[in-house]
Amino acid sequence: MELEVKLKFPTEKAAAILEWLRSLPYGAAELQSRTAEAQAAPTVTEVTSDELAERERIFYSLFGAWKSEETGEELNRMLQESRYTEQRDIEL
Repeated sequence: MELEVKLKFPTEKAAAILEWLRSLPYGAAELQSRTAEAQAAPTVTEVTSDELAERERIFYSLFGAWKSEETGEELNRMLQESRYTEQRDIEL
């Protein structure tokens, strides 16, 4: 395999990148570039109305699914008490 690289940034950065590339196992750089290309182009899928209705049904079926020994009021009180609302000293 032959590789020609033209870099337009400081030499120390180029050296660091080349060092990193050399440290990769054989074929890893090619695999990473293919993975990056695959992630760069998201695919668009159409959702049918039946699939959308099923997703909505599942979503709404989860309402009230939380099980706890505390009541809603107790959970709310615990959350409110755990908040930090003090003024912070910020120096600019």
